Amino acid sequence: MTHELNIEKNTTYNFWKVSCPVGDYITNFKDGDDIKEYYGGKELYIPIIVSEEDIRAKYRCVTESEHAAYEDAKEKAYRKEEEERRKEFEK
Repeated sequence: MTHELNIEKNTTYNFWKVSCPVGDYITNFKDGDDIKEYYGGKELYIPIIVSEEDIRAKYRCVTESEHAAYEDAKEKAYRKEEEERRKEFEK
């Protein structure tokens, strides 16, 4: 189940504060992207020159369990890459 992004406009400092419901993470990761590029955060600050529609199109909320699964997959991908480099070096 995906949750809606919370987007607050701060006109004093000219940025958007983007967050998800408590316990969820914000990400721009889409299935099919390189898992090593995954990043999930609790809050995101974006310059106000970016439109709210563009923010909603690029970012989404993921649950804590999805975040943990992505982080685990990311770590495994880095370990596999490191092992492949080590094997290549040892040749």
